[in-house]
Amino acid sequence: MPEITYGRWSPTEVMERVLDGTWVAASPPPPLAVEYLVIAGGGGGGSLIGGGGGAGGYRSSVIGESSGGGASAESVWTPTLSTNYTITVGAGGAGGISIGGGADG
Repeated sequence: MPEITYGRWSPTEVMERVLDGTWVAASPPPPLAVEYLVIAGGGGGGSLIGGGGGAGGYRSSVIGESSGGGASAESVWTPTLSTNYTITVGAGGAGGISIGGGADG
């Protein structure tokens, strides 16, 4: 039986090994466990006589780190293989341009 080798293979290399009978399908990889850190932008401050902006957010699943507000770390995220996920990156709220307040973050 051929030895299982791990690594990166081009589609051509895989096809050559499948056709010559030396490709060995390994067992599925172990589940992924993703540690994450999210820093959220705060609300925008007011202009002229307006107050300061609101604080941003902090969420962490990194072992040994606390999450926002001193809470315990979040659970690690376990994504499903072969599934696409969307990550949205945004900004904090814009500051006010008149006597009114700033925007939400």
